[in-house]
Amino acid sequence: MLKKYCPCVDPRTVWIEEPLESSHRYRVHCGVCHTYVKWGNELELQSLKDRGVEATVKPHGYEPPRNTLDAFFT
Repeated sequence: MLKKYCPCVDPRTVWIEEPLESSHRYRVHCGVCHTYVKWGNELELQSLKDRGVEATVKPHGYEPPRNTLDAFFT
């Protein structure tokens, strides 16, 4: 379930690993608009995969692309 509003209807998500000293396991972003969605854990990720939902795992240090206005001006 999404914790923060995201206007995208595509259920793809990007799960970014957090460092070991973090109190969270994953930082979850929308796979379409790259908006931060919520914090996630292993059980949630496995549940999504079991249901066939597309969830991509990225290593710690990965930064999702920033939204810019370039797409609107082309």
